[in-house]
Amino acid sequence: SKMIILNNGNVGIGTTGPTDKLDIYGAWSTDTNKGTLRLNTSDAVAADIGGKIVFGGNYTGTTNTDWAGIGGFKQNATDGQYGGYLSFFTRTTGSNPTEKVRIDNAGNVGIGTTGPGEKLEVAGNLLVSGGNELKFSAPSGAYAIHGISSGLPLDFNLWTGSVNTTVMRMQSDGNVGIGTTNPALQLTLSGATGTRKIIGFYEGAVFRGAMGTAASTNDLLTGSGVDDLTITSQQKILLGQINGTAAMTIS
Repeated sequence: SKMIILNNGNVGIGTTGPTDKLDIYGAWSTDTNKGTLRLNTSDAVAADIGGKIVFGGNYTGTTNTDWAGIGGFKQNATDGQYGGYLSFFTRTTGSNPTEKVRIDNAGNVGIGTTGPGEKLEVAGNLLVSGGNELKFSAPSGAYAIHGISSGLPLDFNLWTGSVNTTVMRMQSDGNVGIGTTNPALQLTLSGATGTRKIIGFYEGAVFRGAMGTAASTNDLLTGSGVDDLTITSQQKILLGQINGTAAMTIS
């Protein structure tokens, strides 16, 4: 028997004991062009044409309507091309079903957009729950945004091999630390002992100046060459240092 219709209305294809309204039974194939069920349309060649499955039920009394659907459609209207995409539809009360998620012919996934330009593109807000990290991986290393929980800091981490380092932290009080996980001020920069801590200013790719502290001192440096102006911890102002010697000193 190739197909059977039981007295309860269940239809079986490839099985004599269908347990649902339609029960299809057959061998699995490694050929991705073959499936257990195929839905084709007979329309002329056009974009956005293809097979679709619609899900629905009674929404009031015995009145039936559609809730959602899944469709496989042609990517473009070019004759001879067979690239396609998978579309997921849902609806709200008072509206028709509309596409909410698309997987295009390149494998890109779009949520809230029909033209995803990356592996995952979300048009709208994104909530990550059930975990505390958003991770990014690359051949040269891995990166993560680490949010522990409400009221605790937001960390930006960098992996080098198996070593995980917090390179920037944003605390619940708004203080931001770069190179430190305990920023005492609104912006705190920290580096290795004996090195300068410098902030650079650029106009596009053009360097315009810098400000920072000297190595192992409380001296403040600024200028287009960093040492153009130095304010020392002894309240002296040094102008135009050359090889460690100031062209002018104001005490």
